[in-house]
Amino acid sequence: MLFITSYIFQVEEEKLTKRRSLFIGCVTIFHIFYLFNPWIAEYQKDAEEVFQVFHYTVKLHSTALYCCLVIAAFICWLPWQNQSTRKKPKYKVIYGDEDSVTKKLLDDYSV
Repeated sequence: MLFITSYIFQVEEEKLTKRRSLFIGCVTIFHIFYLFNPWIAEYQKDAEEVFQVFHYTVKLHSTALYCCLVIAAFICWLPWQNQSTRKKPKYKVIYGDEDSVTKKLLDDYSV
């Protein structure tokens, strides 16, 4: 945060105008509220308890990830399993019967 504000204030060409001084004042007030906020100090104590239960959260997320992968694999497997049980129609394909047009064309052009 200090890096950002120091970068903002390092403009050499810009002169100190009324708008610029208001901006610096607003940033200073924001820093005071942000850095010295009693709510942040109060919730910092509660934040230390988060690390006690953090490893449970990691285990829960890891378990949920593997469950989702297994469920996704099962959902992808269902159409393939269903496809193999369907009976495929049997077609009788006849190539080059005596009266077929393709055989007559081939005979005409083979001369």
